[in-house]
Amino acid sequence: MSRDSGDSSPLKHFIPIVVVLSLVAVAALASFLYPAWQNQPGGTSQNSGISFPGDEGMHEDISEIWTFHLRYVLGDGSPYYLTSSYYYTVMGPDTVYAERDILLLNTKTHQEYNGALKKGTALYGADKRCAIAFSYNNTDTGVSFVDWWSRQNGTTEYIYHFQIYNNTEKVVEGSVSMLDRVGKPVFLKENGFIYIPGQSTIYGYLQPRLKIDGGYLNSGGRNSTIVEGYGDLTHLWGGLPNVVGNLFIINLPRDYTAILAKYDYSGNGTLAFSSIVLVKPDNSFEILNGKLVVNPEKFAFSPYDPKHTVVWAYEWTVLTDNPALNMTVKGVSSGQFTRYYWYGLCYANGTFEGKTYSVDAFTEITRHYMSFIHITHHQLELNPEIPTENLTVSCQVNHTLPIKSVVMKYNTSRDKNWSSVDLTNNTKYYVFNGDEYSDIWEGTVPGQPLFTTVYYYIEVTDISGHTERTVLDSKEVQIEYPD
Repeated sequence: MSRDSGDSSPLKHFIPIVVVLSLVAVAALASFLYPAWQNQPGGTSQNSGISFPGDEGMHEDISEIWTFHLRYVLGDGSPYYLTSSYYYTVMGPDTVYAERDILLLNTKTHQEYNGALKKGTALYGADKRCAIAFSYNNTDTGVSFVDWWSRQNGTTEYIYHFQIYNNTEKVVEGSVSMLDRVGKPVFLKENGFIYIPGQSTIYGYLQPRLKIDGGYLNSGGRNSTIVEGYGDLTHLWGGLPNVVGNLFIINLPRDYTAILAKYDYSGNGTLAFSSIVLVKPDNSFEILNGKLVVNPEKFAFSPYDPKHTVVWAYEWTVLTDNPALNMTVKGVSSGQFTRYYWYGLCYANGTFEGKTYSVDAFTEITRHYMSFIHITHHQLELNPEIPTENLTVSCQVNHTLPIKSVVMKYNTSRDKNWSSVDLTNNTKYYVFNGDEYSDIWEGTVPGQPLFTTVYYYIEVTDISGHTERTVLDSKEVQIEYPD
């Protein structure tokens, strides 16, 4: 969205002031009704456990994240996916880094609103009733964002409301009412504590199976009623910057829900913890023991990375010790990016209780990959005894992601009619832990007449689509006499 700098009317400056004053009023009301001191973590050790609903609100002096994933249908049949995520971390005694992300996607037309906003203020308070409000204003783009959500006292209903402005114009507004069918927090680990040896402890829970029982969406001046939908809420706090990983919430057939989480140390890529949780039709849940493997299959570059080196997966093969939970998960759209994460609506395909299925899945991906390609020792060699026989081309490739193709382009006239030769390597790597691998790739070029100059370069592409090529080189076919 572009900023309109040509309008200098008083109304243009008056409306933002009203918005700001309204937010100040909300802040004052929230701080009065829900003082911050009432909303400290309910437990400080693994023995005390998470206090709910007290721990569903904000916690001070640590990193924290909330995310809503909502899938709903409007009265005209339009299907929408909405993810809204708030993240903050304490950087020092007087510095807090905070960011708000939102993605509103029409899953039929793929029209989307994608916003990542900084410079935010969090207004909060919660004890027995949770009520949190956020406001963000980005002076660089003119986009501002206001939202709040609450859990009604004495009920299991969540109310989520958001407004998005482009300068003075309200471009999107929505409100969603959700019934919490499970009614209690679902933990990834016992008591909601995830202890990471040598690093930190993460606290958190999920609220899956939120049933949308009302609401509206106003976009482009058109107001539509929400007729049905569902979603979930995740809330994690603690040592979040120390780990990166994958979280999948799979809505299996027969009212089962699988929650699969795998996190690695952000520094070296080794496993920090993994969790397999099965929520049953009676809303009880079981934390399963077993191995969880997440293999990324397809990748996309982040639109916020101008150098095209930061890569995110949007399709995975997920394998567990329980055959019923093995599946392929694919993003509805590869571009479901916020600024630093990949939050998305996905489709999961697998087999459950002997029957194949294709169902919806929600994902929170903080695990990214670096695409690095460096081509060395590239050369075109002749047979010194019979130089007009096939020429041998070879190169060494240093890379971080698996290689999709290594191709030599050549011609003998420096025109546009380039021929291609595929180079091969029998060694295949499928490891994503930050290591760098070096491969030797080889191929042959058809023999050429004596004194022909072969112009060539080598092009390498990894599975993310990142491509690097060598500079143009040449080799003349001639007899090499011994010294």
